[in-house]
Amino acid sequence: MKNTDNTAPLRETNHAIGRVMRMHHKLCERGLSALPIHRAQHMLLMRLSKEGVLPSQKELAEHMNVSPAAIAMALKRLEADGYITREADKNDSRINGIAITELGCDMVKKSREIFDSIDTAMYKGVSEREREALLATLAKIEANLKIFLEGK
Repeated sequence: MKNTDNTAPLRETNHAIGRVMRMHHKLCERGLSALPIHRAQHMLLMRLSKEGVLPSQKELAEHMNVSPAAIAMALKRLEADGYITREADKNDSRINGIAITELGCDMVKKSREIFDSIDTAMYKGVSEREREALLATLAKIEANLKIFLEGK
């Protein structure tokens, strides 16, 4: 049965966005699989590199949709492998200061190189004007969805 309603072009656009995001995700996963750390460890290193500090293990677990125990194991492994260091807070032994090591910084650099190569390939042949128009359109769509979400 042929779809004749006027929302078919909207669904077609949504499907195209979904396909692009799935391909992008697949390429990122493929590139990162060559690195000697797991996905959760990678996410923690990238966040630590960007923000300089990590929120509590509970907050990280909620944000990453994993258990606090999984976060604890990932941090333990990163420390054991030399990507981070942890030091107890002088005033509160329950709090650990986490710092990224030179080895951790090297891993972040390799990750960024992978992401940069994917992004460069993704936007090949797309002008700056087209990219800016796409970004503006996606911002409008995001704002519409936010309003719809809050209203329902």
